[in-house]
Amino acid sequence: VGLWVARYLGPNQFGQLNYVIAFVGMFSALAELGLTGIVVREIVREPETVTTTLGSAFMMQIVGAVVAVGAILCAISWLRPEDDLTRLMVAVYSLSLLFRATDVIKYWFESQVQARYIVWIENGAFVLMALVRVALILGDASLLNLTPVEPSGAGLPMSQFDKDDMDPMGLLKLDVLGVRMQSAMAYAVREISRVRGEKLDLDSIPRDDPETFKTIRTTN
Repeated sequence: VGLWVARYLGPNQFGQLNYVIAFVGMFSALAELGLTGIVVREIVREPETVTTTLGSAFMMQIVGAVVAVGAILCAISWLRPEDDLTRLMVAVYSLSLLFRATDVIKYWFESQVQARYIVWIENGAFVLMALVRVALILGDASLLNLTPVEPSGAGLPMSQFDKDDMDPMGLLKLDVLGVRMQSAMAYAVREISRVRGEKLDLDSIPRDDPETFKTIRTTN
């Protein structure tokens, strides 16, 4: 699946994705705080305080994750001040560190020597994520299914993607405002034919025609 994703994204986008993953990974230790061995040892030594131990570990990892996310955002803003897309990807992926706090559940299973359940769950999650990737690649979804949208003034779906991020993401950007002008030009050609009986070929108008540019400059 990894090779398939790499081929689908291409060298530039796949490289950018791995850069984001590696960059966030450098701060993951700050979120985990190295509590695994300590928490398991304390639960084994004092099983009657398991609730307090797990609760304390959970809160510590939440605080560590928040600090790590803050450090990540500051670092990427300093290193890539002009790269909006990379900063956005790092910000989104760094939020995954907040979910590391749920690892306290794994600590309890490890203290009870029941790690096989953890292995089953982690393998299942790996397979599920692989299937999601395959579905995203094979799915012929429209842009509306892949981008946040909002209604325009006319009630039409309008993408919330910033126009400057479209090219780096490999998405096609169309100047939809020009469609209205093309409709107006087509209407003008039909009206000239109806009123004057003249067949006007727009392609035949010289691109350096003085009268045309004079009219354009009047904005009328």
